[in-house]
Amino acid sequence: MDKKELKKIWDRLQPGYYANSNLGQKLWQYFKFRAISRALPKKTERLLDIGCADGYFLKKVGDFLPKTKIYGVDISEKLIRAGKLKYPKINFVVADAHALPFKDKQFDLVLSTESLEHFLSPSKALSEMKRVTKPRGKIIIELDSGSFLFRFIFGIWVRFLKGRVWRNAHLQSFDIQKLENLFAKNGLRVERKIISHLGMAVTFVLSKN
Repeated sequence: MDKKELKKIWDRLQPGYYANSNLGQKLWQYFKFRAISRALPKKTERLLDIGCADGYFLKKVGDFLPKTKIYGVDISEKLIRAGKLKYPKINFVVADAHALPFKDKQFDLVLSTESLEHFLSPSKALSEMKRVTKPRGKIIIELDSGSFLFRFIFGIWVRFLKGRVWRNAHLQSFDIQKLENLFAKNGLRVERKIISHLGMAVTFVLSKN
């Protein structure tokens, strides 16, 4: 899939999509934040969220870490513009996860939720996350676990319901073992693993080897 086709897929997501989602999506977001909040280091000076969309979820993280300087990047100019207007305390930047516009070792925590499966090269994105993370910093990755239950529900949601916006948007397919192998290949050590959403999602806390 070329970048032109990818841009068409990315442009389907409209500002306010998560804030105005249905009950099922809101419940998913609720359990996602509950899992992420268990992993967030409270002493975090600078946090970067990769694939932040319009910042709806990142705002919740910022409220949980009120003393942290929050940055969010997304490749969609439209979503970043909307985020800047709605959440002025967040430092939004239009950027590609494969080539982050930050110097080395800038962040105590790098966060990426439900994004790794959308990247052309997850390894390149992880390499960039690792590069901008401080030596003792953490990387938190959250996404679906690839379980049968998730694939079944996601298939129905994408085909018939509001999830049509995500049709063909998952460029990668993972399960927990594939993810752990991918992290190890990229020099990242799994410190903690949190299973949530009835086994349909997983959150990893990673550190540099």
